[in-house]
Amino acid sequence: MLLAWFFTAYGQGADRDVRSVDAISIISGAVLADRFDQQEVDRRIWHRPDWLEQHNPYIAVEPEHGWLHLSGISRASGEQFQYVGLISSNFRETDVVLAARMRVRSAFEKEGRIQHIVHLCSGDWPDFFTEVAFGKIRSGPPVWSSGYVNRVFDFQGHSEYIPPVLPATGREASEWHDVLIDHDGVTGETRDYVVIDGSRRPVGPVVDIPFHHTHVELKVDVNASEAPVSMEVGDVRLYLRPERHPAIIVVNSQILNGHSEPPIDGLRVRLVASPSGRTVGQATTDESGQAKISLLPGLTYPIEAQIEVSDLHGPVLKARIPSAGVTGLYPGDVRAVRFPRRRLSQ
Repeated sequence: MLLAWFFTAYGQGADRDVRSVDAISIISGAVLADRFDQQEVDRRIWHRPDWLEQHNPYIAVEPEHGWLHLSGISRASGEQFQYVGLISSNFRETDVVLAARMRVRSAFEKEGRIQHIVHLCSGDWPDFFTEVAFGKIRSGPPVWSSGYVNRVFDFQGHSEYIPPVLPATGREASEWHDVLIDHDGVTGETRDYVVIDGSRRPVGPVVDIPFHHTHVELKVDVNASEAPVSMEVGDVRLYLRPERHPAIIVVNSQILNGHSEPPIDGLRVRLVASPSGRTVGQATTDESGQAKISLLPGLTYPIEAQIEVSDLHGPVLKARIPSAGVTGLYPGDVRAVRFPRRRLSQ
């Protein structure tokens, strides 16, 4: 009898129409998301304090073709910390992932420091941070490396490389390389990565960094004289970590006689990555129609996904979350889907 009920219910679910609806974005889990696709830098997010302008004034910083371009001929004014770039606003969130795409077309023939940096920082004081850099400290071929400060005046990775260090792929000038910084806001545990051929490759050690807030810096540090510099950065995202920040899908329906029709509690909500078809998380709605879905931690967000809502008899709703650049599904997102209203009989 149970088997008969199962196959009957399954058949009913297969025969029903699955309604396609919109996935309405209520709030995003992205703390910062910028493609640099405007003619000017967004001054609500980014600024250039004096220490990011005066050291090497012949290197320009401006959006170009959908990325941030740092380019020019180095004429450094000193030896130490010859930074040029942008710094973001401050953010309260510390349980975050920083992701960005980097392409480097600088020349490395000149002797001296030539580094291209994506940097996550607590800023001001104490100036705790971690960063991923591509380039060289003094001499030799360029490499992928990391640096950090988690104790005042103790900059690890600035004067000497700290392992692990990754050799250049040889494609840094022609292909985008994804850089990731993962910071646990509770424990302080911080991991730096470069994505090579689809795999996260760690650079630098795992360290504990006590951030009290965060901001992002995109910059070069060049003291080599007359060195051509070209760094492109795109799709910059600072977003909530999936381990503690589920995506919330809210299912709505019309209210008839004080009740949701159809019912919105006990529905299974599944998030499926596109185009792979991989389930990235699922949960059941509570009496208010909310499903809190823990997403996979090993993915780089945002992703394109489909929302699938099912009752006991099978799928009833589906909605698409498209992704392009910095848009798509993030941990911490709140999105709503709604059953189409039914026409009441006269």
